[in-house]
Amino acid sequence: MSAPVLRVPPLSLMDRRTERRRACRQGAAVLAAAAIGVGAVGMGSHSRAGPDELKIPIAEARSQAAELYWLASAPAGVLPPRFVRTQQAQLRKNMERTRKALDDLRPVDALQALPAQAKPHLEALGGETDAAALRAHRQALAALEQGLKR
Repeated sequence: MSAPVLRVPPLSLMDRRTERRRACRQGAAVLAAAAIGVGAVGMGSHSRAGPDELKIPIAEARSQAAELYWLASAPAGVLPPRFVRTQQAQLRKNMERTRKALDDLRPVDALQALPAQAKPHLEALGGETDAAALRAHRQALAALEQGLKR
């Protein structure tokens, strides 16, 4: 004897319509969620930068100046030359990213001059090796950062 064959009855017309409606509702929900997501990202990219947004790149610049000052003020022979070169190369890349971040920000009117005040210090840090000059840049950036604190 042969094994019984299970036969699945075809979907009725009512089941097909119900499935189509469900699929259309799901598709509409997915499209609505995508539109909301795109709108939220678009709205966020057009907003003006306040003190909190400006504080991030300025704090990064101050930190990079502090690290350069630390490298420059270390006694000769204490740090391996390869380490110093690698750190300086990494800091140059980071400073370039920070400069770009400052360029991309659109600060509110009250803070419009702040990126322009920070950029000369960032540009000077790129080639500066004197510890006293690096300390002065670090202090100037720290003062700008303090001005952003509430």
